[in-house]
Amino acid sequence: MKIFGIGLAKTGTYSLRKALEILGFKTLHFSLDPEKDLERFEAFCDMPFQTRYPEYDKKYPKSKFILTVRDKNAWLRSCKKYFSRKKVFSETEKDVLLKYRAEQFGAHFFDKKKFAMAYEAHVQDVKKYFKGREKDLLFLNICGGEGWEVLCPFLGKKIPEAAFPHENISGPAGPLELFFCQVRNKTLQALENLREKKNKKQKHYEEHCL
Repeated sequence: MKIFGIGLAKTGTYSLRKALEILGFKTLHFSLDPEKDLERFEAFCDMPFQTRYPEYDKKYPKSKFILTVRDKNAWLRSCKKYFSRKKVFSETEKDVLLKYRAEQFGAHFFDKKKFAMAYEAHVQDVKKYFKGREKDLLFLNICGGEGWEVLCPFLGKKIPEAAFPHENISGPAGPLELFFCQVRNKTLQALENLREKKNKKQKHYEEHCL
């Protein structure tokens, strides 16, 4: 089984990568050589995996797919900020990046109208493709505060003690959002521990009660 994060860039893909690593999955965020990397890793996020999910669904049956989503306006602001940065790439990297961006957004550089259309189309296409297969697809709004309590049941994992990771948070609300998410995760972990203790007591009672 493989796990594919198929949310577009800037929807919490790096946070998802960190979360999957905490859960024990060998995870890759972004690939210049996906064919080779598909055999080397268990889980994948970001480019170019988001737009190629039908291909990977057929190639790796029984895989799990996670669509990270967020408020579209907040996403557009994040994209504008991120894709406006000047970065230095080799010619090979630049060619691949431009190809991946065209696959995702229909544009090489930030264009608010094209990006907005691409976001809406991607979400709808994923919904349509996985219709009737809800057990294979998870919608995850990391930027909205969702975390372990949504991700772990989907993957059949227990909620870990570590706080859910929130990477690449920017803007004035970032640290505050992170604080509340950490409090939320600790509360969920405490509730999980209480449930386990209750189950153990119940099991002990059943085994020893005459």
